[in-house]
Amino acid sequence: MTERINKALWTKTGKQICTAWQREEGCSSSKHDNKHICSGCGAVTHGAQRCPRAQKV
Repeated sequence: MTERINKALWTKTGKQICTAWQREEGCSSSKHDNKHICSGCGAVTHGAQRCPRAQKV
């Protein structure tokens, strides 16, 4: 779904994804253009750490 380039996450369509949103606590900022979508499945309701499709360890 995403690709890491120079410490940033990017969608296949060239949009930068918010890395803070991927963490357990998420991101509450609306002052940046980075997308708040899950880097794993693309949902807007959660980040990668809360993704129900993520592999559990």
